[in-house]
Amino acid sequence: MNFKYTNRTDLTVLGACILSLIAFSINTRLDSIIPVYINSLIILGVFTYWALRKDVTGMLRRGLIIGAVAGFAYTFVDRIFVDMWVIIKYLRSDIKVFATPLSIVLTLIYCIAIIMYFYQRLRSAFTRFLIPAALTGASAFLAGIVMGYFGDRARLWVWLWNTGTMPAPTPSIGPTPLPLLIALFLTFFLSPYIVGGQRITARIKLSDNPLAGGLRCAILLGMMMFFSFHTLSLAFYALKSWI
Repeated sequence: MNFKYTNRTDLTVLGACILSLIAFSINTRLDSIIPVYINSLIILGVFTYWALRKDVTGMLRRGLIIGAVAGFAYTFVDRIFVDMWVIIKYLRSDIKVFATPLSIVLTLIYCIAIIMYFYQRLRSAFTRFLIPAALTGASAFLAGIVMGYFGDRARLWVWLWNTGTMPAPTPSIGPTPLPLLIALFLTFFLSPYIVGGQRITARIKLSDNPLAGGLRCAILLGMMMFFSFHTLSLAFYALKSWI
């Protein structure tokens, strides 16, 4: 597939991005989880239909499976952050999957599916993986800023990294802590290893099974969040003490 040719799956994914921006923009006025559910169910319904009936390349299907597995597996990680460090507090009454609201899980699923599709489309246009990986990581970083802003304005959640849960206040972009954005960049910079299919050594090859990819995505995201929050927080604590 040549990336210069736009196909109908590209337009479907682009439409999902636009719909999400509209829904979250509206929700800043409503302060409700209902638009989040409606948006998520519409996108996931369309993605599922398209992946089963229209997705001839299988890219969206693979991304959707990775997103579904990663979204639900990440709830284990999120519970650790919520219960042990209270880095994030969810503000709306909702059905919980462990400590994570179901509306957030559904949103995470389609967001990861979009990012994975974006990487695969870029990968089809470049001979080397570095540029697609960097662009995918950057897109996740920017998406984190946008979603963080809308989520904060709609009072869906609040980050508590400045209230004593970490050794020192950490910088943020808008309401979203920089460690989270860095974690998103690093996780999806490693999209080649999430999607799989590469050889680590001459004898060891990463599985390209999307179920395994989803688990790798959840593990990487959890590891990168832990690393980013604690490393940056300790670095700023040391800098503050030195100054």
